[in-house]
Order: sequence, then C-alpha cells, then structure tokens
Amino acid sequence: MLHLQKTPFILATSIPRGAAHRWGASGFRMAGLVFALAVSTVAEAQAVFVTRLETPPAGTYDPSLSLHFTATFSAPVVVTGRPRLTLRVGENIRHATAVTPLNSGGPTTSVTFEYAPAPVDRDDDGIVVTPAIDLAGGAIRGTDASPAELTFWSADTRGIRIGSQRPPVPRILGLTAPAETDRADSLLLCGTADGSSRVTVTLVDVGILGRTTAAENGAWALPYPRSLLTPGIHRLMATTQNSAGLVSAESAPLDITVRPGDAGAITR
Repeated sequence: MLHLQKTPFILATSIPRGAAHRWGASGFRMAGLVFALAVSTVAEAQAVFVTRLETPPAGTYDPSLSLHFTATFSAPVVVTGRPRLTLRVGENIRHATAVTPLNSGGPTTSVTFEYAPAPVDRDDDGIVVTPAIDLAGGAIRGTDASPAELTFWSADTRGIRIGSQRPPVPRILGLTAPAETDRADSLLLCGTADGSSRVTVTLVDVGILGRTTAAENGAWALPYPRSLLTPGIHRLMATTQNSAGLVSAESAPLDITVRPGDAGAITR
C-alpha cells in the first residue's frame, strides 16, 4: 500500500507587473516525486493610473501666456466633461482645465490641461499643483469603464513663476513745439516706451498729467497744456502698463524750468 503524504511546496509562477493576483495550489508526494493536483490563479484588474505629469519648463511666465500640463496614463482612458488640475498661484486658487480633443479620436493615453492666468495673477516663488485630478463633474475611465486612479506623485513646480517680469521703464525725451495743425495752447511731451503699452505721465506733487498709448515702434506723445507752465521747476515721471496689466518702474525724472514772466521760455 502506498503512503500518500501531502506536503507543501513552492510553485514558481510569473505575475504580470501592475496586476494583483490570488493563487492557490495543492499536491502530494509519492515515492519522492511531487505531483501537482491543482493550480489556480485569479488576476484582478488594476485601475488605470497617472504615470507622470509633464509640466512647463522652469521660468517666469507673463500672465498673457497660457501654461500646459500633460498627464500620461498607464493605459488608454476615455475622458468626458472637463476634468481639471487645481493650482495655487500666489495666494489664489486657479485651475488648469482639460483641453485635449476629448474622445474625438477614441481613447487616449494622455490628457493636456491648460491654465490661462488672469491679468492679476502673480507668483514669485513658484506655483503649486495639487497631486490629484479634479473630475469637476466629468469622468476618466479605462476602456473597461472602470474609474481611473486620479492621484499622482507631486510635480516639482517651484521654478514656474507667474507675472514677475515688468515692462521696460519708459523714457521722457522732452517738450516739442506743436505743428500748425496741433492745438496752440499746448506743447507736446514726447518719449519712448514698450510698443503698444499704455503710458501714464505724472507731474510730481500735482498728479497725473495724462495717459496715452505708445505706437508699435514705442514712440509716444502727450499734450502738455501751456496753462501748467507756471514759473518754477516742473518734474515729470512716466510709467507704462502692458496688456497683462503689469506696471513698469518709474522713469528717470525730467525737470522743466519755466522762467518768471515768460511761460514760453523753457529749459531742461
């Protein structure tokens, strides 16, 4: 009579990466030989997940420029709605919204999110990206309709700064006599600035003299009423504002001296 002895043994198997497995086995030993009676493996599908988040290169970005972030998934996903990333920009919470043509070409392995800064956005020490996708009422699912895992490793965005580049400082070149077609009661204050920027000229200790828009080549001119040319020294300074709403530092001052009794006699 043979003696059958059940004994544990090691079963070598290959487990696919990224999948959870349950397995079991039974067997017996007879005359020094091992016989496997049954082996079962059950593979459990794992949710699709974000493998990495690609961010813009480190640098200072003008608020007029949009920034793009791309999430890559471990397998194709189907996206509906407009999922988004949550950003902290300075003291404000902002969002980068999915802009990839969603599902126009079927499932995709990457989704791009776009952040369009507001003109007032500013961050000098680097934005922060919350390491999870906010569905915002939408959905991201694998091709088997199972929900995707939405968290990911934090991205280093300390070098991505917003709005800390101010426009160049303008220059005030001086006063010129008007052409015959110009108003006789004014002179022209001329200068240069960043092309198409908004120029503001201030009369120190008095207030804003006026505003104008520089031409594309940077040249600008502003009427200077003769009624303001009272005897004494008049100090003028200018700033510019670009399309993003950022204001330059003040220009070097221009001093205009008016001699008593002759408002038309001006020296710099």
